[in-house]
Amino acid sequence: MKKMKKIEKRIVVPGEKIGVIEEFIGGSGTYINEYEVISNNLGLLNIDYKLKVARVEPLNKIETIEKNSYVLCEVKEVQNSLIFADILSVNKKPLKHPMTGIILPIKIKKEKKPLLSIRDILIAKVMDNSYGIITLSIKDKDCGALLCFCEFCASPLKLNKNLYCKKCKIKQDRKIIKKYYNNFKQILEWFRLK
Repeated sequence: MKKMKKIEKRIVVPGEKIGVIEEFIGGSGTYINEYEVISNNLGLLNIDYKLKVARVEPLNKIETIEKNSYVLCEVKEVQNSLIFADILSVNKKPLKHPMTGIILPIKIKKEKKPLLSIRDILIAKVMDNSYGIITLSIKDKDCGALLCFCEFCASPLKLNKNLYCKKCKIKQDRKIIKKYYNNFKQILEWFRLK
């Protein structure tokens, strides 16, 4: 008597017939067309004959960013009402492909200037991810810049009592996380390079 395979794995393409509903039910990555189980995407077919379930795991998994996640970003553009940043890491896991987030700026009361500048490296919190637009905030006490650069010469800003550019000899204001500011060990840990 021939032994029945318990699990089968192979590559399938979108629209490929996997089997019929009398054989097994369609799990994630599949759909039912009348009585047939069809692959929904390019991926690895995983049929568990014991449980009678067919799943297709995508070969190119789409990275997602959930609401309330903490992200490591680099500021790319500062406008009057918006700040655009590349999201590099989510909850200490690096992204294969950076995504763009929009930071709603916090302003300094007197100067009405945003508290971030181009090239700043920061931690932000994901407020919303509706319709593919990732909205970020740095209002949280655990959010802010880890490393800042001068608005004029792009030199790294030093922190004594205030942020200061040694080259331009001027103070600059940012929303920073003081305990981690300029701490390269912590930044490397966020990037998972350590």
